Parts: sequence; structure tokens; C-alpha cells
Amino acid sequence: MKEDYLILARKLRPEDFDGLIGQKHVVETIKNALEKGKIAQAYLFSGPRGVGKTTAARVLSKAINCEKGISSKPCCECSSCKAISESRFQDVIEIDGASNRGVDDIRSIRENLLYTPVSRERIYIIDEVHMLTKEAFNALLKTLEEPPPNTRFIFATTEPEKVPQTIISRCQRFDFKLVGDTAVFDYLKIVSEKENINISEEALNVIVRKAQGSVRDSLSLLEQISVYSDIDEKKAREILGEVSINSIKDIIKALSDHEAKEVLLICDSIIREGYQPNDIAHSLALALYDSLKKTSDDTPSNRLGIDRTLRALELLSSFLDVNSKLSPKIRLEILLARIARMVDTKSVKDLILKYENINHGDSFKEAEPAVKNPDQQYSQMLKEIENENKVVYHYLVNSTAEVKNESLVITLPNPGFVKLLQNKGNSSVIQKASLKIWKRDLKIVFLQGPAENEADNDENVKKIKNLFGGEVIEIN
Repeated sequence: MKEDYLILARKLRPEDFDGLIGQKHVVETIKNALEKGKIAQAYLFSGPRGVGKTTAARVLSKAINCEKGISSKPCCECSSCKAISESRFQDVIEIDGASNRGVDDIRSIRENLLYTPVSRERIYIIDEVHMLTKEAFNALLKTLEEPPPNTRFIFATTEPEKVPQTIISRCQRFDFKLVGDTAVFDYLKIVSEKENINISEEALNVIVRKAQGSVRDSLSLLEQISVYSDIDEKKAREILGEVSINSIKDIIKALSDHEAKEVLLICDSIIREGYQPNDIAHSLALALYDSLKKTSDDTPSNRLGIDRTLRALELLSSFLDVNSKLSPKIRLEILLARIARMVDTKSVKDLILKYENINHGDSFKEAEPAVKNPDQQYSQMLKEIENENKVVYHYLVNSTAEVKNESLVITLPNPGFVKLLQNKGNSSVIQKASLKIWKRDLKIVFLQGPAENEADNDENVKKIKNLFGGEVIEIN
């Protein structure tokens, strides 16, 4: 066993600004400031974990204290640069804000400021600065208002909203971003080749998905599975707690077929293999989320329907929210997609009245000759639509239709689908299928039928509705 073994996250820590991944906006601004000699007295680096905040603070410390002079490209060879990289430079003091959060800790810093630094400048790096107490922030504020010469502060935090505005306003703030999947994948590929780790691209994608934009997390996960040889996707999923893709497909198929019993059997089988419920929910959520961005017909979102997929993602997100398994980015995108699919809310009473008015309106007073096997012809039309466009087909699954006055009147139980089907692209699919089955150009009319609601059949609900003249509405 090697006693001097360094974990990948420390071994591969960037030595200069060019080594920071996915933070171009931060790097360019700080490098320009260094080259022009416009260095701030205090900096606030905020952002998610594992994206380079503390690393950037150390590189900035080297750029300021490099023996070859202040530069946007520290030499990384002088004694000062090497000492900072090894965390033994006496004038770069790193403080953990979580464990040194009291007013006495800040007072000790202020007392040390009375002494002149040995090097060019003394730099305090306070990690997780949001953990400081209110009294500690107040004590720090005076120092930031009247900073001593040759002293600078660099604060790092994952929760900038907890840092008082009086502190933030006295700092130059830089917001670090989650690193894109492509950048993380390319970086891991280079690292795996350099470290002689034999891993497939599919397995690397499992790591990228699991890391959720954190470079440090991705390196930790890569190191975790690097003890194996010839790592494929199956092995990576097994080690990292990702449920096999075939099991997830089985769950999605059972869900789309409304087979509750089958879903429970599959879930029980996966848990017996050693997976935790959170692992199943997380893998299922990611599979559904990825399917929303694909155009292929054979995707979970097409089998379940877009609205059902979004609702499933909301439920899974709520289930996982306690442990923050899904990143804020994914949760936001699910929410925005859900909002985009929303339609104007209408009461059941309004829908019924509109339905009755249309059915008994003047435009439909004339009797229409009976159509031969109308249900059979409409079923044939639905099959044509299913082959042409599965999304439109899903909107029409529970619909009914009849021909009146050269119009094909389609009644939908879900009022939200009416607006979606009136879209030019969707209605043209129906028009084409109608022409093929009925052999004539029928006008397509969509009606909002009574919404299906199980609560309407409940006797207690009926009594309450009659008593108050109320109605049942669905809250999305």
C-alpha cells in the first residue's frame, strides 16, 4: 500500500486559472484585473459544491504572491507558489467558516492584522463563510470597511443568500456555475487515459449523470470505480447505485400499461438486489427527464404521454427533495415544462354548459344521416394517427366522435387537450387521417366534454356540491 497516495481530486487540483473547468466568465475577469493591477480588497466566490471556488481562491493567492511578481499566470515553480499549493504558506490562511464561526475567531483575525505580512500580501480564505454568526459578521464588517494595507479576503460559499448584504456590497462577487455534462465528460476521458483507467464511454456517462455538474464529485466517483478493470456501463451502474436501464424500462412499461401490481413486483425485485428506494426513484426520474429532450417515438415520454411524464417527475422530485437527489436545474426545468403545458382552468359546470349548448345549438339542428359503423371508422382513424404521431394519438385515446353536417365532432374528457389539438400541426394530422377513412373532407370540431373526476361519484361529495352549489376542480 502506498502511504503517499493522493486522491484524484487533490492530485489533479488546477495550479493556474487555465486549469479551471467551465468557469470562463470568472477566469477572464480575474485575469484581466490582475494584468491591469485592479485587485479588489475582498472577493466572494459563490456557487455549488465542487466547481472550483476554493481552488480559484488558492490560484488567486499564488498570482498575488508569486515571487516573479503579480501576474495572471503564476509561475507555480517558486517557493511561494509551491508553499501555497501545499497549504503551508504562512501568509495564506485558510479558515473553515463552519467550525470557526464565532466572534472570537474573527477577533483573532483582526489581532493578527496588526502584524506586517512576511510576503507581498496576507490573504485570508474563509470557506463556507455563510456559517459565521451574526456577531462574527458584524466584527468582520469593520475590517472590510477599513482594510489594512497588504491584506485581502476571499470568501467562498454555497449559500450566498445567507451572507449579509453589508458584507456582499464590500466584495467583488463571482458566481461559479455547474459545469456542463460535455465538459465534465471530456475532462474525465482525459483523466482516465492519463491515470490508465480502462473505462467505457457509457460508464463515463453514468458518472457524469451522477455528478450533476460537480467536477470534484465526478473525480471522486471515477476514483471509486477505478479499482476495477474493464469498467462497462453495467459495472458502473452497480457500483454507483444506478438501477439497470432494463429494470427502469420495465417500470416505465408497467406504468404506461397501468399495471400497478407489476410495478410493485418489479420495484420489490430491484430492492431485493440491494438498491435503496431513493436509487430507484432517482434512476427513474433521470430516465423520464432525459426522454423529454429526445425526439424519438420510442421514449418514455411518448409511451406515458408528456403531461403524465411531467406529473410523474413532479411526484418523484417531491419524493427525492428531502435528500436533494435531483439538481435544482432539473427541478426548475420540470417546473417550467409543466407551466408550458398548463391550460386555462375551467369549472366542470362551464364545460357541461358549453358541451350541451354546442350539442343543442342551431348549427346542429338538422338531422345527419346515420354513418355506417361510426365507432369502427373512428377506431381505424385513431390507428392511422397512432402510426403517424403518437403524441396526438395519446391526446385522443379517451375521446369519442360523431359526424354531423359534414363535421367530425370529437369530444375530449380532458379540456386541456382541446387547445393542444387545435394547434395547426396537430389538427393537420387528424385532418389527414379523417380524409383517408371517411373519403371526404370533414371539418374537424373539438368539444370539451365533462371532465372525468372520481370525486364526482363520491356520495359525500355529491351532498356537499348540492348543499353549497359547488363544483369539483382539478388543481395541477
